[in-house]
Amino acid sequence: MDKILSILLNSSAFEQLVRHIKALWGAENERSQQSKEQSNRLLSDLEEKQARHHQPEVQPKIVEKIIKEPVLPAWAKECEPFYLVWQSLQHYPNLQRLFGHGDFVTFVACASQWDNIIYLWDELAEQCKQTQTPVSNDELNLLSMCIDLFNRTTSKPAQLEIVMAGDAYDYKKHNKLNDGEYVTSVLLPALSTSAKPYLKPAVVLCE
Repeated sequence: MDKILSILLNSSAFEQLVRHIKALWGAENERSQQSKEQSNRLLSDLEEKQARHHQPEVQPKIVEKIIKEPVLPAWAKECEPFYLVWQSLQHYPNLQRLFGHGDFVTFVACASQWDNIIYLWDELAEQCKQTQTPVSNDELNLLSMCIDLFNRTTSKPAQLEIVMAGDAYDYKKHNKLNDGEYVTSVLLPALSTSAKPYLKPAVVLCE
């Protein structure tokens, strides 16, 4: 038996068998190591996903936007045209005395009074007689604005009557500054009320 074992151990076939077995063990160990590493990676990925799943959700932070542009209320926007007319008064010192030389609120209070409207119309009519020229746009806007403010305080409104160049002269409607039968230029519109049309006839030039 020992002799057979000695012959077997010394044979080349036995050596080849041993090398083959070792190669198989090495390959198996390598596969086992790869399988172990793969299992570790899968476990690590699973643990990472579980951690993300249980992590509280971060809510977006709400940032309030501050608007720096001024926002005017409706009543202030409605007063804007009157404010612009008030500013234009600095170019007409002869008319400023009608409105108290005060602030905007004082101006509005004075402009809405009927007596001041009559006085303003008379002042503009006298200016037309002296210069033989129409009132300026600013002066006409001022007169119109005063009438508008007055109409907000009464049930008997007033208005400016626009007469036309080319109309035949009518003493009830026209206050002519020269001789003539037909209107050639309107210097100042007529002022009427609901009770008395053409209370102040239009100032005109005729030919």
